[in-house]
Amino acid sequence: MTVTRGVALLLALTAGLGTVSKADTGSAGAPSARLTTISSRLGARSASLVIEASEPVPYVTTRPDPLTVLLDFRNVAADGTDNSAKAEAHSPIARVSVEPAVSMGAPVSRVRIALTEPVTYRVRSERNRVVVDFDRRSAKGSVMPPVARQAAAEATGVRVDGPAVDPIVALGLGVSQTTSIGRSLAAVAVLE
Repeated sequence: MTVTRGVALLLALTAGLGTVSKADTGSAGAPSARLTTISSRLGARSASLVIEASEPVPYVTTRPDPLTVLLDFRNVAADGTDNSAKAEAHSPIARVSVEPAVSMGAPVSRVRIALTEPVTYRVRSERNRVVVDFDRRSAKGSVMPPVARQAAAEATGVRVDGPAVDPIVALGLGVSQTTSIGRSLAAVAVLE
């Protein structure tokens, strides 16, 4: 290879890299995906929240406290999202809101789900939909201590009916079982 050909090849590669980097920064500036619709549905065994987007989108799920679930959609616009999710009588979903946020320097559309009580959930993706399935409320009530239950009611604005349920009784643990658990924990503490 001659020096002239080497210089020409180097210039061609440099020019090509410059156009690729310009194209990359131009496409990363504005999100192309959009959240379009948020709806809720109540089934016999669970309640679901369906979040639809214009195309398949990545998401991150977090639970900062027992009564809040967050879904962050990075580089996804949420302007004009039709949010028809509503609280229903037997649904654990109290309210759903969409808010802008920033995560690691990138814009994020955050879907905040406030719950009436702490329930388990599963998140799954189906093409351009993200579905959050929540277990239905238990008929016996919540197994939260009274102070935590009152704080949860104040945080969500949902009225709590009925007396608080004792967690020991709700789990079916009697005095003898709790005493043996206490003795086991004390034995472990002594061994350490």
